[in-house]
Amino acid sequence: DEDVRAVLEGEGGVFSGAKPGTVVAVHSTTSPATCRALAESGAVRGVVVLDAPVSGGPDAALAGSLVCAVGGDGAALDRCRPVLKAFADLVVHLGNVGSAQVAKLVNNALFAANLAVADDALRLGELLGIDPDALAQVLQRGSGTSRGVSVAHRIRTSTETRRRALEPLEKDVRCLTADAASAESAAVPLLTEAAQEAIRRLAKEES
Repeated sequence: DEDVRAVLEGEGGVFSGAKPGTVVAVHSTTSPATCRALAESGAVRGVVVLDAPVSGGPDAALAGSLVCAVGGDGAALDRCRPVLKAFADLVVHLGNVGSAQVAKLVNNALFAANLAVADDALRLGELLGIDPDALAQVLQRGSGTSRGVSVAHRIRTSTETRRRALEPLEKDVRCLTADAASAESAAVPLLTEAAQEAIRRLAKEES
């Protein structure tokens, strides 16, 4: 979050040279509160800030098939839509600034839970005598598939790949958990509980 704020608000940053009416789309995954604060800061200068995190990975980016969730002013989004459609074939307006970041954090928490379950499935298969590579092929085409299956298969053989996968997920799950805790509900969402446990298990396997 600090890097995004520095790029926009820092000395010589985007806001310092932006003309009134400029629209800035934040594609980084940040806390919703950070994007709301940036929108307020931009508004003082006549700059419109949209939170527009993307999902899908490098291959989808190259193919122009990312999904882009957007929060903020609808008219500003309409101005940006042709640019966004160059790399995202699905652009969804979710509401006010910060709402798209909530959607991205929920998505990443769900992915973390899927990843841990898929990792456990491959380990269970191996324990029961099935080659993990062969099992991964079956799971990737079976009814139980998810993107977590292919990623779990990759991170089994590379500590560095596992570390790169876990670091941003841990940050995002922590942020979503904090936001969920501040909501007016006595119940802890199953998703945040599952995602936190998933991160703990995956980190334990890494060590």
